[in-house]
Amino acid sequence: MKLPSILAQVHLAIKLYAIGSTGILGANIRVATPVDEYDRPESIHFAEAEIETNYNELESFAKQLDRLINQETSSALLKS
Repeated sequence: MKLPSILAQVHLAIKLYAIGSTGILGANIRVATPVDEYDRPESIHFAEAEIETNYNELESFAKQLDRLINQETSSALLKS
């Protein structure tokens, strides 16, 4: 199933880091509107969240992202 290839541009940043030594990961996720060279920094709209997750959920999310890139699905979810 191919999805429409028209997407609004959104910038996504995901930072992952280990929490302790038990396999728990922290994920800092930020989505933001794109910025042109001459835009004011105040014109950026963004949302940022931080969740705890684990390696199994991260692997599942990576597979979902791959399917999203290949237009086989319309979303990817990183579970905590």
